Amino acid sequence: MLFCLASISRCQCPSSSTYTIEQSATEISDYEFKECTQLEEVSLPETIVKIGNFSFQGCTNLKSVNFPSSLNTIGDNAFESCSSLTNIVLPSNQITYGIRIFYQCTGLTSVTIPEGYTSIPNGLLSSCEGLKSVTIPSTVKIIEFQAFWGCNGLTSIVIPSSVKTIKEAAFSYCKGLTSIEIPSGITTIEKSLFEGCKNLTIITIPSSVTSYKSYAFQYCESLKSITISPGTTIIEAHTFYGCISLTSIVIPSTVTVIGDSSFYECSGITHLEIPSKVTTIGKTAFSHCYKLTSLTIPSTVTSIGSFAFSYIYGITNIEIPSSITSIEEGLFLQCNNLTNVKIPSTVTFIGKNAFFKCYSLVDVEIPEGVTEIEQYAFWECSNLTSFTIPSTVTTMGMGVFYDCKKLRSLIIKTPKDVTFNGQSAFLLSPISELVFENTGFSILKSRFSSVIKSIKFDFPKSNSNLKLRESPSLPSLTKIGSLSSVTIGNINDYKVPESFIKGAPVCTFI
Repeated sequence: MLFCLASISRCQCPSSSTYTIEQSATEISDYEFKECTQLEEVSLPETIVKIGNFSFQGCTNLKSVNFPSSLNTIGDNAFESCSSLTNIVLPSNQITYGIRIFYQCTGLTSVTIPEGYTSIPNGLLSSCEGLKSVTIPSTVKIIEFQAFWGCNGLTSIVIPSSVKTIKEAAFSYCKGLTSIEIPSGITTIEKSLFEGCKNLTIITIPSSVTSYKSYAFQYCESLKSITISPGTTIIEAHTFYGCISLTSIVIPSTVTVIGDSSFYECSGITHLEIPSKVTTIGKTAFSHCYKLTSLTIPSTVTSIGSFAFSYIYGITNIEIPSSITSIEEGLFLQCNNLTNVKIPSTVTFIGKNAFFKCYSLVDVEIPEGVTEIEQYAFWECSNLTSFTIPSTVTTMGMGVFYDCKKLRSLIIKTPKDVTFNGQSAFLLSPISELVFENTGFSILKSRFSSVIKSIKFDFPKSNSNLKLRESPSLPSLTKIGSLSSVTIGNINDYKVPESFIKGAPVCTFI
Protein backbone atom coordinates (compact mmCIF):
# COMPACT_ATOMS: atom_id res chain seq x y z
CA MET A 1 0.00 0.00 0.00
CA LEU A 2 0.97 3.63 -0.25
CA PHE A 3 2.68 5.52 2.53
CA CYS A 4 -0.01 7.61 4.27
CA LEU A 5 0.61 10.96 5.90
CA ALA A 6 -1.66 10.79 8.91
CA SER A 7 -1.27 14.49 9.70
CA ILE A 8 -3.14 15.50 6.54
CA SER A 9 -5.37 12.43 6.31
CA ARG A 10 -4.21 11.37 2.84
CA CYS A 11 -1.44 9.48 1.12
CA GLN A 12 1.39 10.19 -1.25
CA CYS A 13 0.24 9.68 -4.83
CA PRO A 14 1.91 7.03 -7.02
CA SER A 15 4.25 8.39 -9.64
CA SER A 16 2.89 6.33 -12.54
CA SER A 17 -0.49 6.59 -14.30
CA THR A 18 -1.37 2.97 -13.51
CA TYR A 19 -1.32 1.40 -10.11
CA THR A 20 -1.94 -2.15 -8.87
CA ILE A 21 -2.91 -2.58 -5.25
CA GLU A 22 -0.89 -5.33 -3.52
CA GLN A 23 -2.61 -8.70 -3.16
CA SER A 24 -2.66 -8.71 0.64
CA ALA A 25 -4.60 -5.42 0.91
CA THR A 26 -8.16 -5.60 2.21
CA GLU A 27 -9.10 -1.92 2.32
CA ILE A 28 -8.58 1.36 0.47
CA SER A 29 -8.34 3.90 3.27
CA ASP A 30 -10.31 7.12 3.48
CA TYR A 31 -8.74 9.80 1.22
CA GLU A 32 -5.99 7.36 0.14
CA PHE A 33 -5.80 8.49 -3.50
CA LYS A 34 -7.55 11.83 -3.12
CA GLU A 35 -6.59 14.27 -5.90
CA CYS A 36 -4.02 11.96 -7.45
CA THR A 37 -4.64 13.65 -10.78
CA GLN A 38 -1.99 11.70 -12.74
CA LEU A 39 -3.64 8.37 -11.89
CA GLU A 40 -5.44 6.84 -14.91
CA GLU A 41 -5.97 3.20 -13.98
CA VAL A 42 -6.25 1.30 -10.71
CA SER A 43 -6.39 -2.48 -10.35
CA LEU A 44 -8.01 -3.76 -7.17
CA PRO A 45 -7.20 -7.35 -6.03
CA GLU A 46 -9.83 -9.91 -5.00
CA THR A 47 -8.86 -9.34 -1.37
CA ILE A 48 -10.33 -5.80 -1.17
CA VAL A 49 -13.51 -5.65 0.90
CA LYS A 50 -13.84 -1.88 1.40
CA ILE A 51 -13.21 1.34 -0.52
CA GLY A 52 -13.15 4.17 2.01
CA ASN A 53 -14.71 7.63 2.05
CA PHE A 54 -13.31 10.07 -0.55
CA SER A 55 -10.64 7.51 -1.41
CA PHE A 56 -10.44 8.51 -5.10
CA GLN A 57 -12.02 11.96 -4.88
CA GLY A 58 -10.67 14.38 -7.47
CA CYS A 59 -8.74 11.79 -9.52
CA THR A 60 -9.71 13.71 -12.63
CA ASN A 61 -7.76 11.50 -15.06
CA LEU A 62 -8.89 8.14 -13.68
CA LYS A 63 -10.36 6.24 -16.63
CA SER A 64 -10.68 2.69 -15.36
CA VAL A 65 -11.31 0.92 -12.08
CA ASN A 66 -12.41 -2.66 -11.43
CA PHE A 67 -14.64 -3.83 -8.60
CA PRO A 68 -13.57 -7.26 -7.21
CA SER A 69 -16.19 -9.77 -6.10
CA SER A 70 -14.80 -9.57 -2.55
CA LEU A 71 -15.93 -5.93 -2.22
CA ASN A 72 -18.73 -5.31 0.28
CA THR A 73 -18.49 -1.57 1.06
CA ILE A 74 -17.96 1.64 -0.94
CA GLY A 75 -17.76 4.77 1.22
CA ASP A 76 -19.10 8.30 0.84
CA ASN A 77 -17.96 10.27 -2.24
CA ALA A 78 -15.46 7.53 -3.05
CA PHE A 79 -15.15 8.56 -6.73
CA GLU A 80 -16.35 12.15 -6.53
CA SER A 81 -15.19 14.33 -9.44
CA CYS A 82 -13.47 11.48 -11.29
CA SER A 83 -14.40 13.30 -14.47
CA SER A 84 -12.60 10.93 -16.89
CA LEU A 85 -14.57 7.83 -15.92
CA THR A 86 -16.88 7.00 -18.84
CA ASN A 87 -18.37 3.58 -18.13
CA ILE A 88 -19.08 1.83 -14.85
CA VAL A 89 -20.35 -1.67 -14.13
CA LEU A 90 -21.38 -1.90 -10.50
CA PRO A 91 -20.51 -5.06 -8.53
CA SER A 92 -23.05 -7.85 -8.97
CA ASN A 93 -23.00 -8.77 -5.31
CA GLN A 94 -25.02 -6.75 -2.82
CA ILE A 95 -22.77 -4.26 -1.06
CA THR A 96 -23.13 -1.35 1.33
CA TYR A 97 -23.00 2.01 -0.40
CA GLY A 98 -22.23 5.39 1.09
CA ILE A 99 -23.66 8.61 -0.33
CA ARG A 100 -22.77 10.44 -3.56
CA ILE A 101 -20.27 7.78 -4.68
CA PHE A 102 -19.96 9.04 -8.26
CA TYR A 103 -20.90 12.65 -7.54
CA GLN A 104 -19.80 15.02 -10.34
CA CYS A 105 -18.30 12.30 -12.53
CA THR A 106 -19.17 14.50 -15.49
CA GLY A 107 -17.61 12.22 -18.13
CA LEU A 108 -19.65 9.19 -17.13
CA THR A 109 -21.98 8.24 -20.01
CA SER A 110 -23.12 4.72 -19.11
CA VAL A 111 -23.74 2.86 -15.86
CA THR A 112 -24.76 -0.77 -15.52
CA ILE A 113 -26.67 -1.69 -12.38
CA PRO A 114 -26.93 -5.49 -12.10
CA GLU A 115 -30.12 -7.41 -11.34
CA GLY A 116 -30.48 -8.11 -7.63
CA TYR A 117 -30.11 -4.50 -6.48
CA THR A 118 -33.07 -3.42 -4.36
CA SER A 119 -32.19 0.28 -4.16
CA ILE A 120 -30.41 3.01 -6.08
CA PRO A 121 -28.21 4.57 -3.36
CA ASN A 122 -28.37 8.12 -2.06
CA GLY A 123 -26.87 10.53 -4.61
CA LEU A 124 -25.23 7.64 -6.50
CA LEU A 125 -25.01 9.48 -9.83
CA SER A 126 -25.84 13.04 -8.83
CA SER A 127 -24.35 15.74 -11.08
CA CYS A 128 -23.16 13.16 -13.63
CA GLU A 129 -24.02 15.61 -16.38
CA GLY A 130 -22.82 13.40 -19.24
CA LEU A 131 -24.82 10.32 -18.26
CA LYS A 132 -26.94 9.24 -21.23
CA SER A 133 -27.92 5.69 -20.39
CA VAL A 134 -28.82 3.83 -17.25
CA THR A 135 -30.99 0.77 -16.78
CA ILE A 136 -32.76 0.30 -13.48
CA PRO A 137 -33.15 -3.45 -12.83
CA SER A 138 -36.54 -4.97 -12.07
CA THR A 139 -35.44 -5.87 -8.54
CA VAL A 140 -35.14 -2.24 -7.41
CA LYS A 141 -37.79 -1.11 -4.91
CA ILE A 142 -36.39 2.25 -3.77
CA ILE A 143 -34.69 5.11 -5.61
CA GLU A 144 -32.96 7.10 -2.89
CA PHE A 145 -32.50 10.84 -2.30
CA GLN A 146 -30.89 12.72 -5.22
CA ALA A 147 -29.91 9.45 -6.92
CA PHE A 148 -29.94 11.07 -10.40
CA TRP A 149 -29.88 14.75 -9.43
CA GLY A 150 -28.47 16.95 -12.20
CA CYS A 151 -28.01 14.16 -14.78
CA ASN A 152 -28.54 16.58 -17.66
CA GLY A 153 -27.68 14.04 -20.38
CA LEU A 154 -30.56 11.71 -19.53
CA THR A 155 -33.45 12.24 -21.96
CA SER A 156 -35.58 9.35 -20.78
CA ILE A 157 -35.48 6.69 -18.12
CA VAL A 158 -37.61 3.62 -17.50
CA ILE A 159 -38.66 3.08 -13.91
CA PRO A 160 -39.66 -0.56 -13.41
CA SER A 161 -42.94 -1.53 -11.76
CA SER A 162 -40.99 -2.98 -8.83
CA VAL A 163 -40.19 0.56 -7.61
CA LYS A 164 -42.57 1.58 -4.82
CA THR A 165 -40.70 4.57 -3.38
CA ILE A 166 -38.85 7.43 -5.07
CA LYS A 167 -37.20 9.73 -2.54
CA GLU A 168 -36.82 13.52 -2.58
CA ALA A 169 -35.07 15.21 -5.52
CA ALA A 170 -34.21 11.87 -7.14
CA PHE A 171 -34.54 13.34 -10.65
CA SER A 172 -34.38 17.06 -9.96
CA TYR A 173 -32.46 19.22 -12.45
CA CYS A 174 -32.26 16.43 -15.04
CA LYS A 175 -32.52 19.17 -17.64
CA GLY A 176 -32.47 16.81 -20.63
CA LEU A 177 -35.30 14.59 -19.41
CA THR A 178 -38.29 14.89 -21.79
CA SER A 179 -40.63 12.14 -20.64
CA ILE A 180 -41.10 9.79 -17.73
CA GLU A 181 -43.70 7.33 -16.51
CA ILE A 182 -44.28 6.84 -12.80
CA PRO A 183 -45.10 3.18 -12.07
CA SER A 184 -48.32 2.12 -10.42
CA GLY A 185 -47.87 1.61 -6.70
CA ILE A 186 -46.10 4.91 -6.07
CA THR A 187 -48.27 6.89 -3.64
CA THR A 188 -46.26 10.08 -3.19
CA ILE A 189 -44.50 12.48 -5.56
CA GLU A 190 -41.82 13.56 -3.12
CA LYS A 191 -40.36 17.01 -2.53
CA SER A 192 -38.43 18.44 -5.51
CA LEU A 193 -38.69 15.10 -7.33
CA PHE A 194 -38.67 16.70 -10.80
CA GLU A 195 -37.69 20.24 -9.84
CA GLY A 196 -35.77 22.01 -12.60
CA CYS A 197 -36.48 19.37 -15.29
CA LYS A 198 -36.97 22.21 -17.75
CA ASN A 199 -37.45 20.01 -20.85
CA LEU A 200 -39.89 17.54 -19.30
CA THR A 201 -42.99 17.66 -21.50
CA ILE A 202 -44.76 14.38 -20.76
CA ILE A 203 -45.25 12.72 -17.41
CA THR A 204 -47.61 9.86 -16.68
CA ILE A 205 -48.81 9.68 -13.09
CA PRO A 206 -50.76 6.64 -11.86
CA SER A 207 -53.97 6.82 -9.86
CA SER A 208 -52.12 5.36 -6.86
CA VAL A 209 -50.48 8.76 -6.26
CA THR A 210 -52.44 10.78 -3.68
CA SER A 211 -49.79 13.15 -2.38
CA TYR A 212 -47.75 15.86 -4.13
CA LYS A 213 -45.00 17.34 -1.99
CA SER A 214 -43.59 20.85 -2.23
CA TYR A 215 -41.44 21.83 -5.22
CA ALA A 216 -42.27 18.51 -6.96
CA PHE A 217 -42.51 20.06 -10.45
CA GLN A 218 -41.03 23.51 -9.81
CA TYR A 219 -39.45 25.02 -12.96
CA CYS A 220 -40.66 22.22 -15.25
CA GLU A 221 -40.83 24.90 -17.92
CA SER A 222 -41.91 22.64 -20.81
CA LEU A 223 -44.66 20.69 -19.04
CA LYS A 224 -47.89 21.41 -20.93
CA SER A 225 -50.57 19.45 -19.13
CA ILE A 226 -51.03 17.39 -16.02
CA THR A 227 -53.88 15.62 -14.28
CA ILE A 228 -53.59 15.49 -10.52
CA SER A 229 -54.67 12.08 -9.29
CA PRO A 230 -58.11 11.61 -7.67
CA GLY A 231 -57.80 11.17 -3.93
CA THR A 232 -55.24 13.96 -3.56
CA THR A 233 -56.19 16.29 -0.69
CA ILE A 234 -53.28 18.74 -0.50
CA ILE A 235 -51.26 20.45 -3.21
CA GLU A 236 -48.22 21.61 -1.28
CA ALA A 237 -46.17 24.80 -1.62
CA HIS A 238 -44.39 25.47 -4.93
CA THR A 239 -45.59 22.19 -6.47
CA PHE A 240 -46.00 23.66 -9.98
CA TYR A 241 -44.09 26.91 -9.43
CA GLY A 242 -42.74 28.34 -12.69
CA CYS A 243 -44.37 25.77 -15.02
CA ILE A 244 -44.68 28.47 -17.66
CA SER A 245 -45.89 26.18 -20.49
CA LEU A 246 -48.65 24.54 -18.48
CA THR A 247 -51.95 25.23 -20.26
CA SER A 248 -54.15 22.53 -18.83
CA ILE A 249 -54.42 21.22 -15.30
CA VAL A 250 -57.17 19.24 -13.64
CA ILE A 251 -57.49 19.54 -9.86
CA PRO A 252 -59.57 16.68 -8.44
CA SER A 253 -62.63 17.27 -6.28
CA THR A 254 -60.88 15.76 -3.25
CA VAL A 255 -58.40 18.65 -2.86
CA THR A 256 -58.93 20.80 0.25
CA VAL A 257 -55.70 22.83 0.40
CA ILE A 258 -53.84 24.68 -2.35
CA GLY A 259 -50.48 25.61 -0.86
CA ASP A 260 -48.31 28.73 -1.05
CA SER A 261 -47.04 29.51 -4.58
CA SER A 262 -48.33 26.14 -5.78
CA PHE A 263 -49.19 27.51 -9.25
CA TYR A 264 -46.99 30.63 -9.17
CA GLU A 265 -46.12 31.84 -12.69
CA CYS A 266 -48.05 29.11 -14.49
CA SER A 267 -48.41 31.78 -17.13
CA GLY A 268 -50.00 29.58 -19.81
CA ILE A 269 -53.12 28.59 -17.86
CA THR A 270 -56.28 30.32 -19.11
CA HIS A 271 -58.93 28.48 -17.13
CA LEU A 272 -58.84 26.86 -13.73
CA GLU A 273 -61.59 25.33 -11.67
CA ILE A 274 -61.04 25.35 -7.94
CA PRO A 275 -62.89 22.34 -6.44
CA SER A 276 -65.77 22.85 -4.04
CA LYS A 277 -63.97 21.20 -1.10
CA VAL A 278 -61.05 23.64 -1.05
CA THR A 279 -60.86 25.57 2.24
CA THR A 280 -57.42 27.17 1.97
CA ILE A 281 -55.63 28.99 -0.85
CA GLY A 282 -52.07 29.85 0.15
CA LYS A 283 -49.93 32.93 -0.38
CA THR A 284 -49.12 33.73 -4.04
CA ALA A 285 -50.88 30.48 -5.02
CA PHE A 286 -51.87 31.77 -8.49
CA SER A 287 -49.69 34.87 -8.67
CA HIS A 288 -48.32 35.70 -12.14
CA CYS A 289 -50.80 33.39 -13.90
CA TYR A 290 -51.01 36.20 -16.44
CA LYS A 291 -53.42 34.57 -18.92
CA LEU A 292 -55.97 33.23 -16.47
CA THR A 293 -59.35 34.57 -17.62
CA SER A 294 -61.77 32.52 -15.58
CA LEU A 295 -61.59 32.04 -11.84
CA THR A 296 -64.33 30.98 -9.44
CA ILE A 297 -63.66 30.86 -5.71
CA PRO A 298 -65.96 28.30 -4.04
CA SER A 299 -67.94 29.14 -0.91
CA THR A 300 -65.96 26.57 1.10
CA VAL A 301 -62.81 28.72 1.01
CA THR A 302 -62.21 30.36 4.39
CA SER A 303 -58.63 31.56 3.94
CA ILE A 304 -56.89 33.22 0.98
CA GLY A 305 -53.25 34.16 1.52
CA SER A 306 -51.54 37.40 0.54
CA PHE A 307 -50.85 38.02 -3.18
CA ALA A 308 -52.76 34.81 -4.05
CA PHE A 309 -54.26 36.31 -7.23
CA SER A 310 -51.75 39.08 -7.96
CA TYR A 311 -50.54 39.77 -11.50
CA ILE A 312 -53.42 37.97 -13.22
CA TYR A 313 -54.08 40.08 -16.30
CA GLY A 314 -56.92 38.03 -17.80
CA ILE A 315 -59.64 38.21 -15.14
CA THR A 316 -62.19 41.02 -15.38
CA ASN A 317 -64.69 40.07 -12.69
CA ILE A 318 -64.38 38.24 -9.41
CA GLU A 319 -66.70 37.41 -6.55
CA ILE A 320 -65.26 36.81 -3.11
CA PRO A 321 -67.33 34.25 -1.16
CA SER A 322 -69.04 35.12 2.12
CA SER A 323 -66.79 32.64 3.93
CA ILE A 324 -63.93 35.17 3.67
CA THR A 325 -63.44 37.76 6.44
CA SER A 326 -60.29 39.54 5.26
CA ILE A 327 -58.75 40.59 1.97
CA GLU A 328 -55.06 40.06 2.58
CA GLU A 329 -52.07 42.06 1.39
CA GLY A 330 -51.70 42.37 -2.37
CA LEU A 331 -54.49 39.88 -3.06
CA PHE A 332 -55.34 41.41 -6.46
CA LEU A 333 -52.22 43.52 -6.91
CA GLN A 334 -51.77 44.60 -10.54
CA CYS A 335 -54.72 42.66 -11.91
CA ASN A 336 -54.71 45.22 -14.69
CA ASN A 337 -58.00 44.25 -16.37
CA LEU A 338 -60.07 43.62 -13.26
CA THR A 339 -63.13 45.87 -13.59
CA ASN A 340 -65.56 44.62 -10.95
CA VAL A 341 -65.12 43.02 -7.54
CA LYS A 342 -67.89 41.82 -5.29
CA ILE A 343 -66.85 41.92 -1.64
CA PRO A 344 -69.16 40.15 0.86
CA SER A 345 -70.50 41.71 4.04
CA THR A 346 -68.41 39.27 6.09
CA VAL A 347 -65.17 41.10 5.22
CA THR A 348 -63.84 43.36 8.00
CA PHE A 349 -60.30 44.07 6.80
CA ILE A 350 -58.70 45.14 3.51
CA GLY A 351 -54.93 44.72 3.55
CA LYS A 352 -52.23 46.91 2.07
CA ASN A 353 -51.78 46.85 -1.70
CA ALA A 354 -54.94 44.72 -1.97
CA PHE A 355 -55.99 46.34 -5.28
CA PHE A 356 -52.70 48.13 -6.03
CA LYS A 357 -52.59 49.29 -9.68
CA CYS A 358 -55.85 47.63 -10.68
CA TYR A 359 -56.05 50.19 -13.47
CA SER A 360 -59.40 49.00 -14.90
CA LEU A 361 -61.31 48.78 -11.62
CA VAL A 362 -64.46 50.89 -11.97
CA ASP A 363 -66.81 49.33 -9.48
CA VAL A 364 -65.95 48.24 -5.96
CA GLU A 365 -68.36 48.43 -3.05
CA ILE A 366 -66.85 48.25 0.41
CA PRO A 367 -69.43 46.61 2.67
CA GLU A 368 -70.56 47.74 6.08
CA GLY A 369 -68.44 45.82 8.58
CA VAL A 370 -65.05 46.77 7.19
CA THR A 371 -63.13 48.54 9.96
CA GLU A 372 -59.69 49.05 8.41
CA ILE A 373 -58.37 49.77 4.93
CA GLU A 374 -54.58 49.53 4.95
CA GLN A 375 -52.00 51.57 3.06
CA TYR A 376 -51.89 51.65 -0.73
CA ALA A 377 -55.02 49.46 -0.95
CA PHE A 378 -56.32 51.24 -4.08
CA TRP A 379 -53.08 52.91 -5.23
CA GLU A 380 -53.36 54.01 -8.89
CA CYS A 381 -56.80 52.51 -9.47
CA SER A 382 -57.04 55.05 -12.24
CA ASN A 383 -60.61 54.28 -13.41
CA LEU A 384 -62.34 54.59 -10.04
CA THR A 385 -64.68 57.59 -10.20
CA SER A 386 -66.34 57.41 -6.79
CA PHE A 387 -65.84 55.63 -3.52
CA THR A 388 -67.95 55.11 -0.43
CA ILE A 389 -66.33 54.84 3.00
CA PRO A 390 -68.74 52.69 5.05
CA SER A 391 -69.86 53.66 8.53
CA THR A 392 -67.76 50.98 10.23
CA VAL A 393 -64.36 52.15 8.96
CA THR A 394 -62.16 53.57 11.72
CA THR A 395 -58.70 53.48 10.13
CA MET A 396 -57.33 54.20 6.67
CA GLY A 397 -53.67 53.84 5.78
CA MET A 398 -51.25 56.03 3.94
CA GLY A 399 -51.73 56.39 0.18
CA VAL A 400 -54.97 54.37 0.10
CA PHE A 401 -56.19 56.26 -2.98
CA TYR A 402 -52.89 57.63 -4.21
CA ASP A 403 -53.01 58.80 -7.85
CA CYS A 404 -56.52 57.53 -8.60
CA LYS A 405 -56.72 59.82 -11.62
CA LYS A 406 -60.52 59.77 -12.13
CA LEU A 407 -61.64 59.70 -8.51
CA ARG A 408 -63.96 62.70 -8.20
CA SER A 409 -66.50 61.83 -5.52
CA LEU A 410 -66.08 60.51 -2.01
CA ILE A 411 -69.07 59.46 0.08
CA ILE A 412 -68.45 59.36 3.83
CA LYS A 413 -70.77 57.24 5.96
CA THR A 414 -68.61 57.07 9.08
CA PRO A 415 -70.27 58.56 12.19
CA LYS A 416 -66.93 59.13 13.90
CA ASP A 417 -63.62 60.54 12.86
CA VAL A 418 -61.50 58.18 10.81
CA THR A 419 -57.83 57.79 11.74
CA PHE A 420 -55.67 58.49 8.70
CA ASN A 421 -52.20 57.00 9.04
CA GLY A 422 -50.33 59.66 7.12
CA GLN A 423 -51.56 62.69 5.20
CA SER A 424 -51.23 61.22 1.70
CA ALA A 425 -54.32 59.01 1.62
CA PHE A 426 -55.74 60.87 -1.41
CA LEU A 427 -52.57 62.45 -2.82
CA LEU A 428 -52.73 63.11 -6.60
CA SER A 429 -56.38 62.01 -6.71
CA PRO A 430 -58.55 64.84 -8.13
CA ILE A 431 -61.40 64.52 -5.63
CA SER A 432 -63.69 67.51 -6.06
CA GLU A 433 -66.83 66.37 -4.24
CA LEU A 434 -67.43 65.21 -0.68
CA VAL A 435 -70.77 63.79 0.38
CA PHE A 436 -71.18 63.48 4.14
CA GLU A 437 -73.88 60.93 4.88
CA ASN A 438 -72.64 60.90 8.46
CA THR A 439 -70.44 62.92 10.76
CA GLY A 440 -66.92 61.64 10.08
CA PHE A 441 -65.53 65.10 9.39
CA SER A 442 -61.85 64.32 10.03
CA ILE A 443 -61.32 63.80 6.32
CA LEU A 444 -61.47 67.58 5.95
CA LYS A 445 -58.08 67.72 7.65
CA SER A 446 -56.46 65.84 4.76
CA ARG A 447 -54.25 67.68 2.31
CA PHE A 448 -56.55 67.05 -0.63
CA SER A 449 -59.41 69.02 1.00
CA SER A 450 -57.90 72.24 -0.31
CA VAL A 451 -59.08 71.34 -3.85
CA ILE A 452 -62.66 70.36 -2.96
CA LYS A 453 -65.26 72.22 -5.00
CA SER A 454 -68.49 70.70 -3.71
CA ILE A 455 -69.59 69.47 -0.28
CA LYS A 456 -72.93 67.97 0.60
CA PHE A 457 -74.30 67.18 4.07
CA ASP A 458 -77.18 64.72 4.16
CA PHE A 459 -77.31 62.52 7.26
CA PRO A 460 -79.62 59.57 7.88
CA LYS A 461 -82.68 60.41 9.95
CA SER A 462 -81.93 60.17 13.66
CA ASN A 463 -84.18 59.82 16.70
CA SER A 464 -81.47 61.02 19.06
CA ASN A 465 -82.39 63.84 21.43
CA LEU A 466 -79.64 66.41 21.90
CA LYS A 467 -81.77 69.01 23.69
CA LEU A 468 -80.12 68.37 27.06
CA ARG A 469 -76.83 69.70 25.78
CA GLU A 470 -75.67 72.15 23.19
CA SER A 471 -76.27 70.93 19.66
CA PRO A 472 -73.10 70.12 17.74
CA SER A 473 -72.07 72.13 14.73
CA LEU A 474 -71.08 71.29 11.21
CA PRO A 475 -67.39 71.86 10.57
CA SER A 476 -66.15 75.21 9.36
CA LEU A 477 -65.33 75.22 5.65
CA THR A 478 -63.68 78.64 5.52
CA LYS A 479 -60.21 77.23 4.84
CA ILE A 480 -61.28 75.40 1.68
CA GLY A 481 -60.41 78.06 -0.85
CA SER A 482 -61.58 76.14 -3.91
CA LEU A 483 -65.06 75.49 -2.54
CA SER A 484 -67.83 76.65 -4.89
CA SER A 485 -70.89 74.72 -3.71
CA VAL A 486 -72.31 73.54 -0.39
CA THR A 487 -75.54 71.58 -0.14
CA ILE A 488 -77.21 71.03 3.22
CA GLY A 489 -79.82 68.28 3.40
CA ASN A 490 -80.85 66.51 6.58
CA ILE A 491 -78.40 67.31 9.39
CA ASN A 492 -80.57 66.18 12.34
CA ASP A 493 -79.69 68.28 15.41
CA TYR A 494 -76.51 69.73 13.96
CA LYS A 495 -76.37 73.45 13.44
CA VAL A 496 -74.61 75.58 10.90
CA PRO A 497 -71.82 77.57 12.58
CA GLU A 498 -71.55 81.32 12.19
CA SER A 499 -68.18 80.98 10.52
CA PHE A 500 -69.17 78.30 8.01
CA ILE A 501 -68.05 79.44 4.58
CA LYS A 502 -66.27 82.45 3.18
CA GLY A 503 -69.37 83.60 1.35
CA ALA A 504 -69.31 84.52 -2.32
CA PRO A 505 -68.58 82.90 -4.67
CA VAL A 506 -69.70 79.82 -2.64
CA CYS A 507 -73.27 78.80 -3.44
CA THR A 508 -75.18 77.30 -0.54
CA PHE A 509 -78.23 75.09 -1.10
CA ILE A 510 -80.48 74.15 1.80
